[in-house]
Amino acid sequence: MYKENDVKLADEILIEVEKMKKYFKAGMGAECEKLGFTMPQLVLLHEVFSAPGITLNDLSDKMNLSKSTVSDIVERLQMRNIIRRERPENDRRITMLYVTDNSTSYGSLLKEVRHGLLLPLVSKAESDELLRILEGFELLNELINRVNANSD
Repeated sequence: MYKENDVKLADEILIEVEKMKKYFKAGMGAECEKLGFTMPQLVLLHEVFSAPGITLNDLSDKMNLSKSTVSDIVERLQMRNIIRRERPENDRRITMLYVTDNSTSYGSLLKEVRHGLLLPLVSKAESDELLRILEGFELLNELINRVNANSD
């Protein structure tokens, strides 16, 4: 079915992805803990900061989590007065999410956390290395999109 060399290369790619995943997960987990958040809470907060008024459904799709899971995360952040829900008068079925006035200070912290693990690496790399890394990720995403488009 697949060539032996393709299987070996796929295994090598998966190993490298797992190494990166482990590095970022450990680093992000530590940063989240320092700030008093779980990683899903921090991701959700970032998404709401990036797209004020995002709906619960869209956020669920974006985070690739069930609506009930996202709703639970929102509930915990709402209890801490970090996120607020609004229902538009013209469509009460929709729940829109916003950061509260009390949480605007988290915006700069989110940027620090997002960049905190990558900027030290970027600052040590040569420009051509960074371009090669970026091109590799772009190529991988193009391949993923191509495969997904063919499977529809």
